[in-house]
Formats: sequence, structure tokens, C-alpha cells
Amino acid sequence: MATNTVSQVVTSFKTLSEADQLGAMALIFQEKANDIPTEVKNASVIPAEVIAQMKELAPEEQLKQLSLLLSNDIGIAEYKSLDAASKLTIWTQIAQELGNTFPALTDDYRPTAPTMDVLNAVKSFDREQFLSFLSDVI
Repeated sequence: MATNTVSQVVTSFKTLSEADQLGAMALIFQEKANDIPTEVKNASVIPAEVIAQMKELAPEEQLKQLSLLLSNDIGIAEYKSLDAASKLTIWTQIAQELGNTFPALTDDYRPTAPTMDVLNAVKSFDREQFLSFLSDVI
């Protein structure tokens, strides 16, 4: 899948189960964090209280909230109306704060073959392609 276009990888990502989408996001942020521009990482889109509240939730509830974000079914900071850069900032901040405790990465989580295909394709993207992929899936 590494030679696929960003749109093909986005389509593949969107066909993954909810759990695999979240797992893929967690793995993508672990693998490609350095490709996210510093201004995105440091932007203050959501208040620290929101991140703190997310960290206090049980892993199952964190998963639920992240699933809602991924499917655009939640109104955190009027999430649906935010532009792609702001959404990327939110996901980046959440990934940074939750770190290795990102709820999709439980000890028994094993990515499926289609999830690994998406991850491997994303890992091959240059920075522009990577940011385009993230903008399209969030």
C-alpha cells in the first residue's frame, strides 16, 4: 500500500473498525510525531482542563470520547466546526498528553493486517502527505 495515494490510504483507514481506527491513530502519532509542525504541537486550541478531564476518564470512556471525536459526533470546542489544522492540534495534544497510555493501545491490542497496511503506508508519506492524511481522517 506504500505507493498508494493519500486518498486511497484515507479510504482504507475509514474502512477499519472503530477500534482499529483508534489503534492506527495511536500508532501513527507514536511513529510520526516528529512530522507534526511545532506550531501545531504548541497551539492552544483546547483548554488544559479538557485534557485533564480526558486523562481522568477510565480507558473505556477515553476510547468512547476519542471515537466520538474521530466520527465528528462530539462538540468539544465545537469540534465539528473547527478547521483541519485545529482538529490536528487537538489530536496532537491528546496524543502528547496520553502518551503511551493512549487508550487504544492496551497491553493486549494487536493491530490487524489492514491496520498495519494503513500504518505502513502512512509511515512512507512525506510530511505534506502525512498532514494531508491526518486532515482527511480527523
